[in-house]
Amino acid sequence: MAIIPNYISGGLKDVHPSFELFLGQLTSELQKSISNEGFMIPPQSTATINQLNTQQSVGALLYDSETNQLKVNINGTFKVIQTL
Repeated sequence: MAIIPNYISGGLKDVHPSFELFLGQLTSELQKSISNEGFMIPPQSTATINQLNTQQSVGALLYDSETNQLKVNINGTFKVIQTL
């Protein structure tokens, strides 16, 4: 069973068609990322993560598929999330 239910187009009244499209796409992407097993963090290579070290990606949460580390961008720099 999907955690995020399917969006039924036309289910909302007085909604702009582009917002209907947005809701459908949002629902689809959430269904791809969230399952019964949890939330899938997007995997990226170390090189790609290094390219994203900017203020524009502050708050981004990524999985470094080469070092097997979870990283978050704080103030323009990705930091490793350490667990105890």
